[in-house]
Amino acid sequence: MRRARADRGVTVVQLAIAMPVVLLLIMSVIQYALFEFANQVAEAAATEGLQAATAYGVPDPGAVGQTAADATVTSQDQLLLQPSASVTVDLVHQTVTVVVTGTAMQLVPGLNLPVSMSAAGPIERLP
Repeated sequence: MRRARADRGVTVVQLAIAMPVVLLLIMSVIQYALFEFANQVAEAAATEGLQAATAYGVPDPGAVGQTAADATVTSQDQLLLQPSASVTVDLVHQTVTVVVTGTAMQLVPGLNLPVSMSAAGPIERLP
């Protein structure tokens, strides 16, 4: 009987010590998932911008690619904070490069995860 009284409250103390660690692990896993999804959104936006900019007969590849990449990013902007897409057109080598950068949503305070994806390809033309 005396032994049972000495152990009262031990479970609560152990839980109070272990819970912050468990919560940090769970938040870290969710933060990693958000970061990976933001990478996927940035990659999709870069690919969409590249496909639009390199299409045959596009009068201004830079503006068309920029518009397509921005439209894709803004459709998923809740996972990319402060996204920006930049399109570079090199007419000498007939290539287009689309770069999408942003910051993944923060779940863990103070953890700022930048996201950057690029896609490059030649402008389509007749052989």
